[in-house]
Amino acid sequence: MLQYEGENVIISFLGIADDLQRMIDSVDGEKSQNAESLMEGINLILEKLHRRLGALKVEPFDSEGIKFDPELHDAMMTQSSDDHEDGVVIQEFEKGYKYKDRVIRHAKVIVNSQENDKD
Repeated sequence: MLQYEGENVIISFLGIADDLQRMIDSVDGEKSQNAESLMEGINLILEKLHRRLGALKVEPFDSEGIKFDPELHDAMMTQSSDDHEDGVVIQEFEKGYKYKDRVIRHAKVIVNSQENDKD
């Protein structure tokens, strides 16, 4: 159990990473110089945060395009898409993270469901 003693501290950092990512996503469509400067600054902070988390053995994992796995993902909703196989993650709301060999936060995702087409 001692090998996971810092887990709660690490989890508290993940919300900061999410907030920064949401800021980047909301400004991404803007083309003004101020928006560009803001994006650069936010990206630098986010990269620094990810480096520090990496040094603590915390790594994000990708979810889009892979089969939904309840050990890794929390399905927030389903959507129907002909571009993806049934049960595949088509969008990620929040990244999932692993600490060493353990999932400390499930990715929050949208899962493709062909069942929606049958209604």
